[in-house]
Amino acid sequence: MVGPIVFVIIEAGIEKGFFSGLCAALGIWLSDLLFIIFTYTFISSLIDLQESDKVKFWLGLAGGIILIIVGIGSILKTKQEAQSFKPKAYNYPSLPQNLNYFIKGFLVNTINPFTVFFWISVMAGLTTQNQMHTTNAYLLIFGIMVVIILTDMLKAFFASYLKKKLNIDFINKIRKIAGLAFILFGVVLIAQIFI
Repeated sequence: MVGPIVFVIIEAGIEKGFFSGLCAALGIWLSDLLFIIFTYTFISSLIDLQESDKVKFWLGLAGGIILIIVGIGSILKTKQEAQSFKPKAYNYPSLPQNLNYFIKGFLVNTINPFTVFFWISVMAGLTTQNQMHTTNAYLLIFGIMVVIILTDMLKAFFASYLKKKLNIDFINKIRKIAGLAFILFGVVLIAQIFI
C-alpha cells in the first residue's frame, strides 16, 4: 500500500486528473496480471530463483537504479512545466501523456522487487498448501486484484480531487516529494542488497 507505486498514481492524478491517475494504475494492474500468470505458470522454478542471492542482488540493483532515475526525473520536471499549469481550465490529457503514465506505472511496478516477491510468496503459499489449482486459489487471487484495483482507483480519485484545490507551487512540492520518495526507495533497495 505504501511504496513507489502509490507515488506514481498520486503524482499522475494531481498533475493531470483522475483519468491520468487511472492510466498509471492500469499499467500497474497489467504488470500485476502478468506477474500472476508468470508466477502461476513457473512457480516451482521461481521459488528456487527467489532464494538465489545472485537474482536478489541484480533485481535489487536494477530496481534501485530505475527508481532513482524516475525520482530525478520527477524533481527536474518541476522546473520544466511550471509555466504550463492552468489551475482554472481543465484540459483532458493527450493520449501520449496518458500513455506515459501507463508506461511509468507498468515499469515502476514491474521493476519493484517487492511486487515480484509478493506474487511469488502468494503462489508459493498456495503451492505448499496444495491449493494451487482450486477454486479457493482463484478466489484469493481475484480478491487481491479487486482490492488493488479499488484502492488504486481511490488514490487516483482523491489525487485528482486535490488537484482542483492546489496551485502550481504546491504541485511542484508534491513532485519534489514524490521524486525524493522514489530516490529514497531506490537507495534503500540498493542498500538492502549489500546488507
